[in-house]
Amino acid sequence: MFHGLLMLIPDGLYMLEIDRLLRPSGYWVMSRPPISWKSPYKGPNKTIENLDGQQLAMEDTANKLCWEKVSDKGTVSVWRKPINHLHCAQEAEFLRSPPLCTEDDPDSAWYVNISMCRTRLPRVELVGDIAGGPVEKWPQRLAAVPPRIANREIKGMSIQAYKHDFSIWKRRVELYGTYLKDLSHRSYRNVMDMNAGFGSFAAAMLKYPVWVMNVVPANITDNTLGIIYERGLIGTYMDWCEAFSTYPRTYDLIHANGVFSLYIDK
Repeated sequence: MFHGLLMLIPDGLYMLEIDRLLRPSGYWVMSRPPISWKSPYKGPNKTIENLDGQQLAMEDTANKLCWEKVSDKGTVSVWRKPINHLHCAQEAEFLRSPPLCTEDDPDSAWYVNISMCRTRLPRVELVGDIAGGPVEKWPQRLAAVPPRIANREIKGMSIQAYKHDFSIWKRRVELYGTYLKDLSHRSYRNVMDMNAGFGSFAAAMLKYPVWVMNVVPANITDNTLGIIYERGLIGTYMDWCEAFSTYPRTYDLIHANGVFSLYIDK
């Protein structure tokens, strides 16, 4: 799910990026103007014509992306991304939808400009198939094999390697708990994993009352951020030669497995 609040939508560019970020069948929630601009709330320096035009443009872009509006109440609207591109292949030309992107790696996002194109979804055979494969419900999806690994979409990443990695981090987190007694007592809340890999450290931390920001270093060969998302976790890219864009005292615990060896020659 992606939530937007008071977003500017120039030429639908941001919505194209949201479409790239969303999983097939994922939801986009937009709240406050220009949604339902006739409501009592009025944004600063916004005329009726301006708000009406913005909402019409947003609705038009959503249609061109083949999103389905599933809810529209007050100042909140919810759209759903299609489960595959078979649904709208015939309508795309009629709607004058943006062309499908030609890039080989739609997950490439570090210092990459947003393009005026729709991110291409994995191919499916049947109209009811979910592009890329379905994911388990939470919290089962934490331990389930992510579709990207099950479908062998990433070279060198096997089901066996994934399961072995998870088992290692479950044992290590058990050990961490013997040293960090306050993990169970809500003394820690915000945790960062600086080199998240498959996200197994965060998955193993499920029993503790914390949330984990999983960071995939942008300079490594194996891009695992998509796997982290498929496990139901959050994450981002980062080059640790640069400053992380967050308030200096945000994290209660920072986990740094194997980070320094990545930058030993930098």
